[in-house]
Amino acid sequence: MNTGVSPVIINGRKIVVCSRGQLIRKEQDILELIAVCGANDTNLVILPADNFAPEFFDLKSGLAGVIFQKFSNYQITAAIVGDFTNVCQRFRELIGECNRGRQIHFTGDIKSAEEWLAGLNIPG
Repeated sequence: MNTGVSPVIINGRKIVVCSRGQLIRKEQDILELIAVCGANDTNLVILPADNFAPEFFDLKSGLAGVIFQKFSNYQITAAIVGDFTNVCQRFRELIGECNRGRQIHFTGDIKSAEEWLAGLNIPG
C-alpha cells in the first residue's frame, strides 16, 4: 500500500495523498494504509474513490463498515474523492451522514478534500 502514497503539507498540516490504483479490498489493505499514515506522522488521508473495491459501495458487504471502524479506532480522518452520482440511495444517505461529521468526508475533487482536511480543528 505504501507505493503511490505521498505526504503533502497544506496549511501546516501533513496529509497522506493516495494515488489511483491502490485497491482496497479487505481489512488488511486499510491497516497497511493506516501504517503508512503512522510512518508519515499524520492521521489525515485523501483517497480516490476508485481505490475501493466495488463491495465498499454495497453496504450489505460490510466492507465500508470495517473500513470506517478502523478509521475510528486509529483516529484517521479521511477525505474520499470521486464521482458518487451512480451509488445507490442508501450509500448516498451514508455520504450525507458522514459529511455532517468530522471523520470521513466524501467530495468530488481533490481541492475540496485538501481544504476540508486542512481546515479541521483536530490534531494531525
